[in-house]
Amino acid sequence: MLNGRGAANSETLDAESRWPLCLLRKGLTLDKLVAYAAVPGEEWHVVGSAGLSVRDSSDPASPPGRRRLHFGTIVRVAHKAEGATAVQISSPEQGFVSIQEEGGTGIGLVPGGATVAARWRYKVVCRLGALVREGPSLASSAVEELPYLSIIEVSERLINEQGIARLRTASGWISEALNPLSGQRGAIVELIPLIAPLRFVVVQGDGVVVTRGVELASTFIRRLEAGALVDVCSRKFSEFPAEHCVPRLKLCDGSGWALEPEARAELSKIKGSALRDADDNCVVCLVQARMATLVHGAVGHIACCTECARILKARGDVCPVCREPIDLVIQHFWA
Repeated sequence: MLNGRGAANSETLDAESRWPLCLLRKGLTLDKLVAYAAVPGEEWHVVGSAGLSVRDSSDPASPPGRRRLHFGTIVRVAHKAEGATAVQISSPEQGFVSIQEEGGTGIGLVPGGATVAARWRYKVVCRLGALVREGPSLASSAVEELPYLSIIEVSERLINEQGIARLRTASGWISEALNPLSGQRGAIVELIPLIAPLRFVVVQGDGVVVTRGVELASTFIRRLEAGALVDVCSRKFSEFPAEHCVPRLKLCDGSGWALEPEARAELSKIKGSALRDADDNCVVCLVQARMATLVHGAVGHIACCTECARILKARGDVCPVCREPIDLVIQHFWA
């Protein structure tokens, strides 16, 4: 098990209880941020990918200053009134910073420091928004719609019976991407990167396994002993097991990915050649690598990428190699 916090900041969760975390859990929008009145001394941080300019005036029409705050910069608030579209900051620069991204309509600045930024936050990147449903199934009742460019906290990921990646929010479930069964493709939400490395300490008595790739069955690299300190620069959910995708932590030293407590079991690895050429591409999309096995009976065929394999299974299609009904889709790894 890893316990961690933001390595670049010493804030506490108590300090952040002054701002409404419920906004993040229910969906953070530009309108909600404008309506929010900040407490002097609060920490906010830049989430606009292109950064933000520090201006000498709160007027959004004023010329941008030469000073810029890059993505991930943590600022301290001097004043932010209800209804204001800009935040007056006292550090690391003095001036005014717009809440809105420059040249766009998205959110550029949000409340919270490193520990808030360490949460699993996703941005809605589909212009049609993201539909929240009660359950993982696309047949479950609709709850609400998250508008384009809003930010939402996610607590869980799974692949439903239709082969669609679903994310749990405080109010329900959203799709990670458009349903390919409808003929559409593209992201609905995207994970917001960490703004700074996070430092973790290994508290599990027998240590934590590090693997080469994100998936649990990828090549074993080493074991982190209890008490070891590690820095994490990125994170991602695994694709398998489909019913409970596992949060994975990428180590800053480039050695691999750390297992979360619920995924500590060392899985057996499928042996094979690591060499690939054009003939190893998926027979359906012809682009992605063949990373899935279509299981039928006691045998299976390695013919498709994971996404296409799940689509075939969800549609009730037969194996494209032998025309047998597909019983199961599993992911394999060359070791």
